[in-house]
Amino acid sequence: MAEKIRVLFVDDDTNLLKAAKRLLRKEIDLYIAASGEDALHSLAQNGPFDVLVSDQNMPSMKGVTLLGEAAKKWPSTVRIMLTGNDDQDTAISAVNDGKVYRFVRKPCQPADLLAAIKDGAQHHALLMREKNLLEQTLSGSVKVLTDMLSLAKPEAFKKTSKVQKWAKVLAPTLDMPNGWEINLATMLYPVGAVTLPDSIAARHYSGEPLDPQEQKLVEALPLAAKELIDNIPRLEGVARAIYYSRKSYDGSGFPNDEIKGNDLPAVSRLLKILIDLVDLVSDQDLSLQDAFEELDGCSHLYDNGILQVAKRLLQDEEGYDGPKIQVFEHLPATRLHEGDMIMKPVKDKQGRILLASGAELTSILIKRLKSMQEAGLIDDAVQISRWQQAS
Repeated sequence: MAEKIRVLFVDDDTNLLKAAKRLLRKEIDLYIAASGEDALHSLAQNGPFDVLVSDQNMPSMKGVTLLGEAAKKWPSTVRIMLTGNDDQDTAISAVNDGKVYRFVRKPCQPADLLAAIKDGAQHHALLMREKNLLEQTLSGSVKVLTDMLSLAKPEAFKKTSKVQKWAKVLAPTLDMPNGWEINLATMLYPVGAVTLPDSIAARHYSGEPLDPQEQKLVEALPLAAKELIDNIPRLEGVARAIYYSRKSYDGSGFPNDEIKGNDLPAVSRLLKILIDLVDLVSDQDLSLQDAFEELDGCSHLYDNGILQVAKRLLQDEEGYDGPKIQVFEHLPATRLHEGDMIMKPVKDKQGRILLASGAELTSILIKRLKSMQEAGLIDDAVQISRWQQAS
């Protein structure tokens, strides 16, 4: 038996709510709320819902405001507005801010409302299929791509696994609905580095000074990344997030435009913190606590809300599984594990760096190392570190 459509119905008319529950409950799994505030609470506590139906004219919070908040926090829930007037401004606001799927005029027959809800549920099913495609199929393809790019530009991609891991810890707590965009952005943010000439890339990632023209190329890497990612359908949000990932909360940094503060994409504000954090931990060999103290000293550069969540959750994450110790090994590729950290650059027989120190191993990289060892192209053992539970 198919699951019932999950619907939240919002109206300040309690008689209408009771009637709706009585008439529609056989067809749908119906929740009711008498105000916008109650609806937001129900969305958070009882969701996810397939469809949200809201009256426009409620006293404390208008329907368009409620639907706008729902669109930000629960974008996959399809939104339907009940309205008894022909106010053009309300309609425009509902479409632009509330991302309303359909308007239903009051008073309406139960059959008409049920038909609108069923259409909304079909649209919700389409959105969920698309979301699953983006989260699973596309993310898997991007993972393969970035693993291969890390072989071509090992220094550029060596920190992405750490940034991605931290983002996965933070995303459920932060008010960011499209988790798949965060996941893809953390994998793709260094992709602009493939446009850097090898000589400039080598000096940049080794910390050597660059001339002004070369420094401009490095600073514009987020633009190069955006232009590359813009070629992939449905990743416009990811491209924009990466484009602003080096922009500070106070508006300083690249790009030089008027966007700042909460007008910056939320994913960009998260990336700014995580990229700076991993640079401090990896390049300056700071502990996570010391790295956060450095960020606190420049708090005007960061979204303080995200920064405080990161401090609390990431430092808890370090020890949540009990105390761990870092062990160092010199191992053949057959004994490497996903998550092992490269401690000494892996080079081919010509001395070219294939994997930079600090790179975290993935299954694809391990397979690549096995093949190269079997072919005699690299040394028989790799220097790595891994974390183990303390005895």
